[in-house]
Amino acid sequence: WAKTGSLMAFFEWGDWDRVLQWADEVLAAGRDLLDETLWVVARVMRSWVLLLRGRAGEVDDYAELVAQARPLREMQVVAPTLVVGAALAHGAGRDEDARALLIEFEEATRDVASEYRDAYAAEVARLCVALGIADIAERLAAAPSGSSARDRLYLRATNAILAEARADLAGAEALYAEVAAAWSAFGCPREEAEAITGRARCRAQLGDPPIDGDAARAEGIYRRLGVPGRG
Repeated sequence: WAKTGSLMAFFEWGDWDRVLQWADEVLAAGRDLLDETLWVVARVMRSWVLLLRGRAGEVDDYAELVAQARPLREMQVVAPTLVVGAALAHGAGRDEDARALLIEFEEATRDVASEYRDAYAAEVARLCVALGIADIAERLAAAPSGSSARDRLYLRATNAILAEARADLAGAEALYAEVAAAWSAFGCPREEAEAITGRARCRAQLGDPPIDGDAARAEGIYRRLGVPGRG
């Protein structure tokens, strides 16, 4: 339980090698000896890292993961599984399935503790924009939440992503700059790099020069995380 419960923290911290190592160690115990919650979460976190590292051929089947998570009725399992499942579906070119899972996430996380929405809001927003269903992410951003500093940062990142999608480039650039600095201080390198690259996109569209050092910092983060094509 301690190892599995730590996977999201190590993911956010950028220690993705440890996510894979500990997930594999948990799964090596065998399904018969594991609580179903641990089995699903370890596979979900493992698949998320592998997908982001360009190793889509090694991920678990998203439909199987979702089918295993739903009956558990535990939001700490259902919420990440729906989001990562949507990312896996999108990565596999199954965009209709990805849209359905994001809609299910928005519905499943209504009227429950806000942390289950907030912690995945930025990832959901990126997927929603890519899939042309930004209205779902707009609803996440509009809901009163953000009970912790971490969750409020995810919501600020979500607002930056949505501002860019609405072509409010100046507003998005300012939000991305704020969020990048905050994530750097907080210690979440992937989100910091996403904010830096978002800011760069906005500045390029506005015709403004890039900020010195931004590209190198983002590329260095992606390289350390093992994300191909971005570092």
